[in-house]
Amino acid sequence: MMKTGIIAVVLVVCFGILASAAALDNTHMGSKANAMGKAFTGLADDPSAVFYNPAGLVFQREGLSVQTYGLYVMTDLTYSAAQIMSPTTTENASDAAVLFPGVFINYRQGDTAFGFGLYIPYGGGKYKYEDFRGVTGLTIEQSLGLLAFGGSMAIKLSDKFSLGVSLTGYMGQYSYEKSFPATTPAPVQAALAPSQKDDISAVAAVGGNFGLMFKPSETLSLGVTAKLPVRITVDGDTTFGAPLSSTYESAAELRLPWYVTLGMALKASPEFTLTFDFNYALYSTMDKYTFLFRNFPAAFGTEIKDIRTGYTDATYFALGADYKASDDLSLRGGVTLTPHATLDDAISLSCDVTHITFALGGAYKFAPEFELTLSLHYLMGIERTITGTTGVTGVTGEQKFNKNALMIMTGINLAL
Repeated sequence: MMKTGIIAVVLVVCFGILASAAALDNTHMGSKANAMGKAFTGLADDPSAVFYNPAGLVFQREGLSVQTYGLYVMTDLTYSAAQIMSPTTTENASDAAVLFPGVFINYRQGDTAFGFGLYIPYGGGKYKYEDFRGVTGLTIEQSLGLLAFGGSMAIKLSDKFSLGVSLTGYMGQYSYEKSFPATTPAPVQAALAPSQKDDISAVAAVGGNFGLMFKPSETLSLGVTAKLPVRITVDGDTTFGAPLSSTYESAAELRLPWYVTLGMALKASPEFTLTFDFNYALYSTMDKYTFLFRNFPAAFGTEIKDIRTGYTDATYFALGADYKASDDLSLRGGVTLTPHATLDDAISLSCDVTHITFALGGAYKFAPEFELTLSLHYLMGIERTITGTTGVTGVTGEQKFNKNALMIMTGINLAL
Protein backbone atom coordinates (compact mmCIF):
# COMPACT_ATOMS: atom_id res chain seq x y z
CA MET A 1 0.00 0.00 0.00
CA MET A 2 2.84 2.36 0.88
CA LYS A 3 4.56 1.64 -2.46
CA THR A 4 1.35 2.44 -4.33
CA GLY A 5 1.05 5.70 -2.41
CA ILE A 6 4.62 6.72 -3.26
CA ILE A 7 4.01 6.11 -6.97
CA ALA A 8 0.80 8.13 -6.88
CA VAL A 9 2.46 11.09 -5.18
CA VAL A 10 5.35 11.11 -7.68
CA LEU A 11 2.98 11.00 -10.66
CA VAL A 12 0.81 13.80 -9.29
CA VAL A 13 3.80 16.05 -8.60
CA CYS A 14 5.30 15.40 -12.03
CA PHE A 15 2.23 15.73 -14.19
CA GLY A 16 0.47 18.40 -12.19
CA ILE A 17 2.87 20.79 -13.98
CA LEU A 18 2.23 19.37 -17.43
CA ALA A 19 -0.15 22.18 -18.31
CA SER A 20 2.72 24.65 -18.12
CA ALA A 21 5.00 22.65 -20.41
CA ALA A 22 5.42 24.20 -23.83
CA ALA A 23 6.75 22.88 -27.10
CA LEU A 24 10.47 23.01 -27.68
CA ASP A 25 12.82 20.68 -29.49
CA ASN A 26 13.54 18.07 -26.84
CA THR A 27 15.49 14.83 -26.99
CA HIS A 28 16.57 15.00 -23.34
CA MET A 29 14.72 12.06 -21.83
CA GLY A 30 15.67 10.23 -18.63
CA SER A 31 17.67 11.55 -15.69
CA LYS A 32 20.71 9.24 -15.99
CA ALA A 33 20.81 9.32 -19.78
CA ASN A 34 20.55 13.10 -19.82
CA ALA A 35 23.42 13.49 -17.34
CA MET A 36 25.53 11.30 -19.66
CA GLY A 37 24.91 13.49 -22.72
CA LYS A 38 22.22 11.13 -24.12
CA ALA A 39 24.86 8.44 -24.88
CA PHE A 40 22.62 5.67 -23.53
CA THR A 41 21.59 3.29 -26.33
CA GLY A 42 24.32 0.75 -25.56
CA LEU A 43 23.78 0.97 -21.77
CA ALA A 44 20.00 1.41 -21.32
CA ASP A 45 20.13 0.22 -17.70
CA ASP A 46 17.20 2.16 -16.23
CA PRO A 47 13.49 2.55 -17.14
CA SER A 48 14.20 5.30 -19.72
CA ALA A 49 15.29 2.40 -21.94
CA VAL A 50 11.66 2.58 -23.08
CA PHE A 51 12.80 5.59 -25.13
CA TYR A 52 16.49 4.86 -25.80
CA ASN A 53 16.52 1.09 -26.35
CA PRO A 54 13.67 -1.14 -25.10
CA ALA A 55 15.90 -4.22 -25.38
CA GLY A 56 17.78 -3.00 -22.32
CA LEU A 57 14.72 -3.39 -20.06
CA VAL A 58 15.28 -7.13 -19.62
CA PHE A 59 18.87 -6.72 -18.37
CA GLN A 60 17.76 -4.55 -15.45
CA ARG A 61 16.90 -5.54 -11.87
CA GLU A 62 13.99 -7.89 -11.13
CA GLY A 63 10.74 -6.32 -10.01
CA LEU A 64 9.30 -2.83 -10.47
CA SER A 65 11.43 0.28 -11.18
CA VAL A 66 10.08 3.81 -11.58
CA GLN A 67 11.85 6.94 -12.83
CA THR A 68 10.29 10.38 -12.90
CA TYR A 69 11.93 13.72 -13.70
CA GLY A 70 11.42 17.35 -14.64
CA LEU A 71 13.58 19.20 -17.17
CA TYR A 72 13.60 23.00 -16.93
CA VAL A 73 14.91 24.72 -20.07
CA MET A 74 15.83 28.39 -20.43
CA THR A 75 16.51 29.37 -24.04
CA ASP A 76 18.02 32.45 -25.65
CA LEU A 77 17.23 32.88 -29.36
CA THR A 78 18.49 35.69 -31.62
CA TYR A 79 17.46 36.41 -35.21
CA SER A 80 18.88 39.19 -37.40
CA ALA A 81 17.56 40.33 -40.78
CA ALA A 82 16.72 43.48 -42.75
CA GLN A 83 13.77 45.52 -41.52
CA ILE A 84 10.54 44.96 -43.42
CA MET A 85 10.47 48.44 -45.00
CA SER A 86 14.19 49.23 -44.83
CA PRO A 87 17.55 47.60 -45.70
CA THR A 88 18.75 48.36 -42.17
CA THR A 89 19.51 45.18 -40.23
CA THR A 90 17.73 44.64 -36.92
CA GLU A 91 18.15 41.93 -34.28
CA ASN A 92 15.26 40.28 -32.48
CA ALA A 93 15.55 38.15 -29.35
CA SER A 94 13.26 35.54 -27.85
CA ASP A 95 13.74 34.24 -24.31
CA ALA A 96 11.62 31.33 -23.09
CA ALA A 97 11.53 29.10 -20.03
CA VAL A 98 9.72 25.78 -20.38
CA LEU A 99 9.28 22.66 -18.28
CA PHE A 100 9.25 19.07 -19.58
CA PRO A 101 8.08 16.33 -17.17
CA GLY A 102 8.46 12.63 -17.81
CA VAL A 103 8.00 9.22 -16.21
CA PHE A 104 9.26 5.74 -17.15
CA ILE A 105 8.36 2.41 -15.55
CA ASN A 106 9.88 -1.06 -15.96
CA TYR A 107 8.71 -4.38 -14.57
CA ARG A 108 11.04 -7.33 -15.13
CA GLN A 109 10.25 -10.93 -14.36
CA GLY A 110 12.84 -13.48 -15.47
CA ASP A 111 13.59 -13.26 -19.18
CA THR A 112 10.72 -10.84 -19.90
CA ALA A 113 10.23 -7.15 -19.11
CA PHE A 114 7.42 -4.67 -19.65
CA GLY A 115 7.90 -0.90 -19.74
CA PHE A 116 5.79 2.26 -19.91
CA GLY A 117 6.67 5.85 -20.73
CA LEU A 118 4.95 9.23 -20.66
CA TYR A 119 7.19 12.04 -21.95
CA ILE A 120 7.59 14.93 -24.43
CA PRO A 121 10.04 13.90 -27.16
CA TYR A 122 9.33 16.21 -30.10
CA GLY A 123 8.63 19.83 -30.81
CA GLY A 124 9.12 22.42 -33.52
CA GLY A 125 10.27 24.99 -31.00
CA LYS A 126 8.78 27.85 -29.06
CA TYR A 127 9.55 31.47 -29.76
CA LYS A 128 8.09 34.92 -29.30
CA TYR A 129 9.61 37.84 -31.20
CA GLU A 130 8.27 41.32 -30.45
CA ASP A 131 8.68 44.41 -32.67
CA PHE A 132 9.75 41.89 -35.28
CA ARG A 133 12.04 43.15 -38.04
CA GLY A 134 11.72 46.75 -36.97
CA VAL A 135 7.90 47.00 -36.96
CA THR A 136 6.58 48.43 -33.69
CA GLY A 137 3.94 46.14 -32.21
CA LEU A 138 4.50 43.24 -34.66
CA THR A 139 4.60 40.00 -32.66
CA ILE A 140 5.41 36.56 -34.06
CA GLU A 141 4.80 33.66 -31.69
CA GLN A 142 4.80 29.87 -32.16
CA SER A 143 4.82 26.58 -30.27
CA LEU A 144 4.61 23.02 -31.57
CA GLY A 145 4.95 19.88 -29.50
CA LEU A 146 3.98 16.26 -28.98
CA LEU A 147 3.22 14.27 -25.85
CA ALA A 148 4.17 10.59 -26.19
CA PHE A 149 2.79 7.68 -24.19
CA GLY A 150 3.15 3.96 -24.71
CA GLY A 151 4.40 0.58 -23.66
CA SER A 152 7.37 -1.66 -24.33
CA MET A 153 8.18 -5.35 -24.13
CA ALA A 154 11.61 -6.96 -24.03
CA ILE A 155 12.65 -10.60 -24.23
CA LYS A 156 16.05 -12.07 -23.37
CA LEU A 157 16.87 -14.49 -26.16
CA SER A 158 20.11 -15.61 -24.50
CA ASP A 159 22.41 -14.50 -21.71
CA LYS A 160 24.01 -12.04 -24.14
CA PHE A 161 21.24 -11.00 -26.52
CA SER A 162 17.81 -9.34 -26.17
CA LEU A 163 15.09 -7.84 -28.33
CA GLY A 164 12.68 -5.05 -27.39
CA VAL A 165 9.73 -3.34 -29.09
CA SER A 166 7.62 -0.30 -28.21
CA LEU A 167 4.26 1.02 -29.35
CA THR A 168 3.79 4.75 -28.85
CA GLY A 169 0.85 7.11 -29.18
CA TYR A 170 1.24 10.85 -29.71
CA MET A 171 -0.96 13.83 -28.92
CA GLY A 172 -0.09 17.06 -30.69
CA GLN A 173 -0.48 20.79 -30.17
CA TYR A 174 0.37 23.63 -32.54
CA SER A 175 -0.17 27.34 -32.08
CA TYR A 176 0.97 30.30 -34.13
CA GLU A 177 0.11 33.98 -33.98
CA LYS A 178 1.14 36.96 -36.07
CA SER A 179 -0.37 40.22 -34.85
CA PHE A 180 0.18 43.94 -35.27
CA PRO A 181 -1.72 47.04 -34.11
CA ALA A 182 -4.29 48.84 -36.27
CA THR A 183 -2.05 51.90 -36.19
CA THR A 184 0.59 50.13 -38.28
CA PRO A 185 1.13 52.18 -41.50
CA ALA A 186 -0.83 50.89 -44.50
CA PRO A 187 2.26 50.03 -46.62
CA VAL A 188 3.62 47.94 -43.78
CA GLN A 189 0.27 46.19 -43.26
CA ALA A 190 0.21 45.34 -46.97
CA ALA A 191 3.68 43.81 -46.70
CA LEU A 192 2.68 41.79 -43.65
CA ALA A 193 -0.50 40.29 -45.18
CA PRO A 194 -3.40 39.44 -42.80
CA SER A 195 -2.82 38.86 -39.12
CA GLN A 196 -3.17 35.18 -38.30
CA LYS A 197 -3.83 32.96 -35.29
CA ASP A 198 -3.69 29.14 -35.40
CA ASP A 199 -4.93 26.96 -32.56
CA ILE A 200 -4.66 23.33 -33.55
CA SER A 201 -4.66 20.25 -31.33
CA ALA A 202 -5.94 16.70 -31.51
CA VAL A 203 -4.93 13.07 -31.15
CA ALA A 204 -2.02 12.77 -33.53
CA ALA A 205 -0.74 9.33 -34.44
CA VAL A 206 0.68 5.97 -33.41
CA GLY A 207 4.30 4.96 -33.95
CA GLY A 208 6.76 2.35 -32.80
CA ASN A 209 10.38 1.48 -32.31
CA PHE A 210 12.47 -1.62 -31.75
CA GLY A 211 15.85 -2.25 -30.21
CA LEU A 212 18.55 -4.88 -29.92
CA MET A 213 21.09 -5.35 -27.11
CA PHE A 214 24.19 -7.55 -27.35
CA LYS A 215 26.57 -8.13 -24.44
CA PRO A 216 29.59 -10.06 -25.74
CA SER A 217 31.36 -9.76 -22.37
CA GLU A 218 30.89 -8.47 -18.82
CA THR A 219 32.55 -5.17 -19.80
CA LEU A 220 31.09 -4.41 -23.23
CA SER A 221 27.53 -3.94 -24.48
CA LEU A 222 26.28 -2.85 -27.90
CA GLY A 223 22.85 -1.50 -28.74
CA VAL A 224 20.90 -0.42 -31.78
CA THR A 225 17.44 1.09 -31.98
CA ALA A 226 15.20 2.28 -34.81
CA LYS A 227 12.15 4.52 -34.54
CA LEU A 228 9.57 4.15 -37.30
CA PRO A 229 8.24 7.14 -39.26
CA VAL A 230 4.97 8.61 -37.98
CA ARG A 231 2.32 10.49 -39.95
CA ILE A 232 0.67 13.17 -37.82
CA THR A 233 -2.64 14.89 -38.53
CA VAL A 234 -4.14 17.50 -36.21
CA ASP A 235 -7.27 19.67 -36.44
CA GLY A 236 -8.28 23.08 -35.13
CA ASP A 237 -9.11 26.65 -36.14
CA THR A 238 -7.28 29.48 -37.90
CA THR A 239 -8.39 33.09 -37.56
CA PHE A 240 -7.32 35.72 -40.12
CA GLY A 241 -7.52 39.47 -39.76
CA ALA A 242 -8.59 41.95 -42.45
CA PRO A 243 -9.35 41.63 -45.30
CA LEU A 244 -10.52 38.06 -44.53
CA SER A 245 -11.68 38.72 -40.96
CA SER A 246 -12.90 35.15 -40.54
CA THR A 247 -12.17 31.90 -38.72
CA TYR A 248 -11.75 28.70 -40.71
CA GLU A 249 -11.54 25.06 -39.72
CA SER A 250 -8.00 23.95 -40.38
CA ALA A 251 -5.89 20.80 -40.31
CA ALA A 252 -2.17 20.21 -40.43
CA GLU A 253 -0.14 17.21 -41.51
CA LEU A 254 3.53 16.44 -40.98
CA ARG A 255 5.69 13.36 -40.68
CA LEU A 256 8.21 12.33 -38.07
CA PRO A 257 11.11 10.58 -39.79
CA TRP A 258 13.05 7.35 -39.38
CA TYR A 259 15.59 7.45 -36.54
CA VAL A 260 18.45 4.96 -36.22
CA THR A 261 20.84 5.03 -33.24
CA LEU A 262 23.93 2.92 -32.57
CA GLY A 263 25.37 2.77 -29.06
CA MET A 264 28.22 1.23 -27.11
CA ALA A 265 28.96 0.97 -23.38
CA LEU A 266 32.38 -0.01 -22.05
CA LYS A 267 32.97 -0.80 -18.38
CA ALA A 268 36.59 0.32 -18.07
CA SER A 269 36.66 -0.65 -14.37
CA PRO A 270 34.10 -1.78 -11.77
CA GLU A 271 33.50 1.92 -10.97
CA PHE A 272 33.85 3.62 -14.37
CA THR A 273 31.70 3.25 -17.51
CA LEU A 274 32.11 5.03 -20.86
CA THR A 275 29.31 5.28 -23.44
CA PHE A 276 29.05 6.45 -27.05
CA ASP A 277 26.03 7.04 -29.33
CA PHE A 278 25.63 7.90 -32.99
CA ASN A 279 22.17 8.94 -34.23
CA TYR A 280 20.92 9.46 -37.77
CA ALA A 281 17.47 10.89 -38.57
CA LEU A 282 15.93 11.15 -42.04
CA TYR A 283 14.55 14.66 -41.54
CA SER A 284 14.77 15.33 -45.29
CA THR A 285 11.49 13.38 -45.57
CA MET A 286 9.89 16.01 -43.31
CA ASP A 287 10.40 18.79 -45.87
CA LYS A 288 7.07 20.54 -45.31
CA TYR A 289 4.00 21.04 -43.18
CA THR A 290 0.72 20.81 -45.08
CA PHE A 291 -2.21 23.00 -43.93
CA LEU A 292 -5.81 22.69 -45.08
CA PHE A 293 -8.20 25.62 -44.55
CA ARG A 294 -11.78 24.42 -45.16
CA ASN A 295 -14.09 26.79 -47.14
CA PHE A 296 -11.21 29.20 -47.75
CA PRO A 297 -12.22 31.95 -50.28
CA ALA A 298 -10.70 31.18 -53.69
CA ALA A 299 -10.05 34.88 -54.24
CA PHE A 300 -7.45 34.79 -51.48
CA GLY A 301 -5.64 31.62 -52.55
CA THR A 302 -5.85 27.87 -52.33
CA GLU A 303 -7.36 25.90 -49.44
CA ILE A 304 -4.20 23.76 -49.20
CA LYS A 305 -0.92 25.43 -48.27
CA ASP A 306 2.45 23.71 -48.04
CA ILE A 307 4.93 25.37 -45.71
CA ARG A 308 8.52 24.46 -46.43
CA THR A 309 10.65 23.46 -43.44
CA GLY A 310 14.05 23.40 -45.11
CA TYR A 311 15.03 20.33 -43.07
CA THR A 312 17.76 17.94 -44.15
CA ASP A 313 18.94 14.69 -42.58
CA ALA A 314 20.22 15.09 -39.02
CA THR A 315 22.86 13.41 -36.88
CA TYR A 316 24.29 13.69 -33.42
CA PHE A 317 27.31 12.22 -31.66
CA ALA A 318 27.28 11.72 -27.89
CA LEU A 319 29.92 10.67 -25.36
CA GLY A 320 29.05 9.90 -21.74
CA ALA A 321 30.65 8.69 -18.52
CA ASP A 322 29.42 7.30 -15.20
CA TYR A 323 31.67 7.01 -12.13
CA LYS A 324 30.50 5.19 -9.01
CA ALA A 325 32.27 7.18 -6.29
CA SER A 326 30.73 5.08 -3.48
CA ASP A 327 27.89 2.66 -2.87
CA ASP A 328 25.50 5.62 -2.67
CA LEU A 329 27.03 8.31 -4.91
CA SER A 330 27.41 8.32 -8.71
CA LEU A 331 28.97 11.14 -10.75
CA ARG A 332 28.12 11.59 -14.44
CA GLY A 333 29.02 13.74 -17.40
CA GLY A 334 28.67 13.92 -21.16
CA VAL A 335 29.01 15.98 -24.31
CA THR A 336 26.82 15.94 -27.44
CA LEU A 337 27.64 17.40 -30.86
CA THR A 338 24.57 18.10 -33.01
CA PRO A 339 25.16 19.56 -36.51
CA HIS A 340 22.39 21.78 -37.85
CA ALA A 341 19.67 20.02 -39.84
CA THR A 342 18.49 22.66 -42.31
CA LEU A 343 19.50 23.32 -45.90
CA ASP A 344 22.02 26.03 -46.72
CA ASP A 345 19.28 28.45 -47.84
CA ALA A 346 17.08 27.89 -44.78
CA ILE A 347 17.04 29.35 -41.28
CA SER A 348 14.59 28.30 -38.60
CA LEU A 349 13.25 30.93 -36.22
CA SER A 350 13.04 28.40 -33.39
CA CYS A 351 15.78 25.88 -33.07
CA ASP A 352 18.25 24.76 -35.67
CA VAL A 353 21.94 25.61 -35.37
CA THR A 354 24.96 23.42 -34.92
CA HIS A 355 25.40 23.13 -31.18
CA ILE A 356 27.43 21.41 -28.49
CA THR A 357 25.75 20.40 -25.24
CA PHE A 358 27.77 19.85 -22.06
CA ALA A 359 26.24 17.82 -19.23
CA LEU A 360 27.30 17.28 -15.62
CA GLY A 361 25.32 15.54 -12.92
CA GLY A 362 25.04 12.82 -10.35
CA ALA A 363 22.79 10.64 -8.24
CA TYR A 364 22.64 9.92 -4.52
CA LYS A 365 20.94 6.86 -3.08
CA PHE A 366 19.33 7.69 0.28
CA ALA A 367 18.00 4.14 0.65
CA PRO A 368 18.17 0.97 -1.45
CA GLU A 369 14.80 1.81 -2.98
CA PHE A 370 15.11 5.63 -3.24
CA GLU A 371 17.55 7.74 -5.30
CA LEU A 372 17.65 11.45 -6.20
CA THR A 373 19.29 12.75 -9.37
CA LEU A 374 20.42 16.19 -10.50
CA SER A 375 22.10 17.38 -13.70
CA LEU A 376 23.03 20.68 -15.36
CA HIS A 377 23.37 21.25 -19.09
CA TYR A 378 24.61 24.07 -21.27
CA LEU A 379 23.73 24.17 -24.97
CA MET A 380 26.17 26.34 -26.90
CA GLY A 381 25.02 27.29 -30.39
CA ILE A 382 27.22 28.25 -33.34
CA GLU A 383 25.59 31.16 -35.18
CA ARG A 384 24.28 30.43 -38.67
CA THR A 385 24.38 32.99 -41.50
CA ILE A 386 22.85 32.83 -44.97
CA THR A 387 23.21 35.54 -47.60
CA GLY A 388 21.49 36.39 -50.84
CA THR A 389 18.68 33.84 -50.73
CA THR A 390 15.09 33.96 -49.55
CA GLY A 391 15.21 30.81 -47.42
CA VAL A 392 12.27 29.43 -45.48
CA THR A 393 11.50 32.78 -43.84
CA GLY A 394 10.83 34.53 -47.15
CA VAL A 395 13.46 37.20 -46.42
CA THR A 396 15.95 38.42 -49.00
CA GLY A 397 19.47 39.31 -47.91
CA GLU A 398 21.62 38.32 -44.96
CA GLN A 399 19.99 36.50 -42.06
CA LYS A 400 21.55 35.25 -38.85
CA PHE A 401 20.22 32.93 -36.17
CA ASN A 402 21.63 31.50 -32.95
CA LYS A 403 20.39 29.54 -29.97
CA ASN A 404 21.84 29.00 -26.49
CA ALA A 405 20.17 27.25 -23.58
CA LEU A 406 20.67 26.36 -19.94
CA MET A 407 18.91 23.24 -18.65
CA ILE A 408 18.37 21.75 -15.20
CA MET A 409 16.97 18.25 -14.60
CA THR A 410 15.96 16.71 -11.30
CA GLY A 411 14.58 13.22 -10.85
CA ILE A 412 13.58 10.40 -8.55
CA ASN A 413 14.33 6.70 -9.02
CA LEU A 414 12.35 4.10 -7.10
CA ALA A 415 13.17 0.39 -6.79
CA LEU A 416 10.00 -1.31 -5.60
